[in-house]
Amino acid sequence: MTRPNLRVFLNGWFCGCGNPELACARLRDILKLHPLYDNREALKALIPDTGMEMLVLYFLDHLDLTEHGGGIGGAWLTDKGKAVLEALEREAGDGFETLTGMCCVHGYSVELDDHESCEECK
Repeated sequence: MTRPNLRVFLNGWFCGCGNPELACARLRDILKLHPLYDNREALKALIPDTGMEMLVLYFLDHLDLTEHGGGIGGAWLTDKGKAVLEALEREAGDGFETLTGMCCVHGYSVELDDHESCEECK
């Protein structure tokens, strides 16, 4: 998954205000815990409230980042989830600041030269 693809995905549910960099870091942290059946204690340490844990896990499933068999608490990453995790790992070097900067609807930074690569905006 490219940076523009990841930006388009995240812009579908991150509005950009608040602290999207921290949200990216936590999303990466949660995805790294999959498969959950191997990391239940680490997940509980990250999200100690069971209701919040269920909300997050259901949302990851809704976004098709995870899938599960008999229970959501044993979920594993889908191919899309793996691609998002790999992309987030690449973007972590600067604290996700480059990732969460202003971009066009197609995911290309409007602050950097890469917006010139956006064929749809030309």
